[in-house]
Amino acid sequence: MYFPKLCFVIILISLATTSFSENSYGRLKVTATNQKLEPLANVSFFIECSQVYPWPRIEVKGKTFMCSSDNTGTCFPEVCYGCQANSSVNIYARYFSEDRAQNIPKWVGYQYDSGLLGTCSYITSPPSNDLRPFTFDTYDLKVSVANGDQEPFSNALIALNSPNVAYWECKTNENGECNFYHLPSATYSVVASSGSIKNQTTIEIKEDRTVELNLIKKSPQEKPIPTQNKTTSLPTPSVPNETTKNKTLSQTDWFEYLLNETDGLIGQEKEKQPIKMKLIFVPIGYTDDEYDEMTSSPP
Repeated sequence: MYFPKLCFVIILISLATTSFSENSYGRLKVTATNQKLEPLANVSFFIECSQVYPWPRIEVKGKTFMCSSDNTGTCFPEVCYGCQANSSVNIYARYFSEDRAQNIPKWVGYQYDSGLLGTCSYITSPPSNDLRPFTFDTYDLKVSVANGDQEPFSNALIALNSPNVAYWECKTNENGECNFYHLPSATYSVVASSGSIKNQTTIEIKEDRTVELNLIKKSPQEKPIPTQNKTTSLPTPSVPNETTKNKTLSQTDWFEYLLNETDGLIGQEKEKQPIKMKLIFVPIGYTDDEYDEMTSSPP
């Protein structure tokens, strides 16, 4: 009753084991250095190979991220990578915008000999697939910043940027220096700043370089010294007569002079038009005829 089902399960396991046996599982240790044989950190590694999956049999080829190198330039993950046995395997390394590649002509590894879902933990001493170190050309840059007196400018912010590469920042030390290491060859903009003052330049790095920049603090604008308001006195007029001709009078003397002149002019006008007066005496007790006679006679 259960015999057909049991036979079917055994057949599936046999097919799966056969399919898994086409893959070999092994570990990889990869390293990265520059042309000076200095270790490079932050190098990303990828593996590309063909893998065969269980029945129904499927063969897949793709690129898988492995790991990134540490400060020793080494990447050695505790992972068993499965690739088709004796197949060609490509390993890629990327450092910022630059790529390197190596090929393993025949992938070497262990095969699963039991179980449908064997794991890498079954492999105690997987064979290694030898690879040479991946090498990248890198260069160092020193930025030196000084003030207007050519003295070191400390604590200035240095920004190093290349649109197709990356962006870095650092601050100058007490010697006014800031260092960047292991830069890939590219064109960079270098910007030094402190507060509101800034200076920048563009450089191309194809070798170790030193860049010098000046940061000059602008002195506060001098405010113009306010001038005191000067009181301009009116010129003292000359007196138009012979006694005071070519003499200069004070304001008090001039005022008295004007008053005297004004009184004199008034007196002259009065003299030009004398007032005529006619005195008439009328004695009390005169008749009308007598009055008429007195008034008709000339004075």
